[in-house]
Amino acid sequence: MLKAVGLFYPGPPEVAYSSLAFHMIGNYIEEVLKVPVYRYFLDKDEIVSFDRAPDPSRIKVLFVSVSFELLYPTVARMLHLAGIPPLADKRKFPIVIGGGPPLSANPLPLTDILDVVIIGEAEPILDELISLVDCESSKERCLEKISGRRGVFLTKRPSLTRKVYVKNLDDSWHPTKLYLKKQVEPIWGKSYLLETSRGCGRGCRFCMEGYIFRPPRHRSLAVLKSLLVEGIKVNNLNKVSFYSLSFFDNPEAEDLLAFAVEDLGLEVSVPSMRVETLTRERLRLIAKGDQRTLSIAPETGSCRIGRAFKKCIEKDVVLNVVEEALEAGIRSIKLYMITAIPGEDKNDVEETLELIETILKKVRSRGALLKVSANPLIPKPHTPLQWLGFDRGFAEKKLKEFSRHLRKKGVDVRIYGSRHAQIQALLALGDQRLSKAIMEWGIKGGGVATFNAILRREGLNVESYLSFKDPSYEPPWHRYVIIDFADVNLLRLEFKAFLKALSLDNTEWYRGDIRER
Repeated sequence: MLKAVGLFYPGPPEVAYSSLAFHMIGNYIEEVLKVPVYRYFLDKDEIVSFDRAPDPSRIKVLFVSVSFELLYPTVARMLHLAGIPPLADKRKFPIVIGGGPPLSANPLPLTDILDVVIIGEAEPILDELISLVDCESSKERCLEKISGRRGVFLTKRPSLTRKVYVKNLDDSWHPTKLYLKKQVEPIWGKSYLLETSRGCGRGCRFCMEGYIFRPPRHRSLAVLKSLLVEGIKVNNLNKVSFYSLSFFDNPEAEDLLAFAVEDLGLEVSVPSMRVETLTRERLRLIAKGDQRTLSIAPETGSCRIGRAFKKCIEKDVVLNVVEEALEAGIRSIKLYMITAIPGEDKNDVEETLELIETILKKVRSRGALLKVSANPLIPKPHTPLQWLGFDRGFAEKKLKEFSRHLRKKGVDVRIYGSRHAQIQALLALGDQRLSKAIMEWGIKGGGVATFNAILRREGLNVESYLSFKDPSYEPPWHRYVIIDFADVNLLRLEFKAFLKALSLDNTEWYRGDIRER
């Protein structure tokens, strides 16, 4: 049995403490498997720990939690700063095991850095994985022991790996005591983190998490109440943050919210809510729980785009929710919108801008605030849009037009820049050829210009990765990862339906000649 494991979080501690995955992995290994865990963070370009931890290079097994693609170079940088060779071939130990949504969807870009990737959810295999890693033998023998195990992707022995997942959340372990330190304030304040549901069955065509975490599973009200009461008590907190992809998709979510707010008198944070699931009563409870910002994601004001996304929310529904939220006492509305969508025409953009301007008038009339976050459409693996590609010039033009119009109206709008969006798309849709470039990028400290220079020197053509692909093309991750409910043939059908909804199912589009109408 292992003497100890390390847990790397590629970011500052205040962000790590807001991550339920960080708490779940570390606490499960420590509390259930009885193996000591040393936690390490990257803060202001230094490795820090609050555990009186040993030098991480002396630990034999190291877990890395990765929540999104732009953290890939940070993983390499953490290893480098810790005195651990970032290239897997160059290190005897530790064995570096990675996990998280982007790696489950496509583990290939980190194949030269990680030794192992967990495909799917860690709980079903952590016991077996920890028990099989015998670090008294060589690294190669350790890896041989876990080769072929369910949910385990070995980067140097790649083979087809099926996603593992928890089938019943009520039977699955959930932390009550969180790893919190007095000297660190989590980015959203200290609260008990409670996962109410996992997965989503709605099938929005752009949403990677919605596909890779299928099927949807919900914790029962009885279990959630028990966890909440115990978690608040042992952590000495008066606030709970609920975790899910869509909170009110759990059929007992409203009862749980009422229990937290009215029976226990807690503050609440409910970050993930579908607009069409919000009612007057639910908004009243959210406001009573001292949540002052309502974040919603209509994505678009155009039903044509909404139908293509499989997320068509009628304008009147959005406006009614905003009105009810303001009436309930919500003082700030935040909208998440998507633009730079291939096939998006002038009418689509105007309908989206009109929706935002109408909301702005309602918000200002109540003395409240409106913030808009606008992102370009970024294709992700294991979604129907994985063939769509990404054109930075097109995205930059559309983002500028979108933000210029809203800023003239006095809207506080934040734009996710096209340069970072292009790199995120590249990392999401990349393959093993990117791995050494990512490693070098991380060692050099990041920066878009630095990465682009490395890519050019290595002869890696960004446009070839991000060009539109005919649906007959099989993306490389499908040769290594099986995600239930994300079969490549099903995704092809969904992609063709997306193209048809936007009148893009023609040979000119396949040649990449048309970006907008």
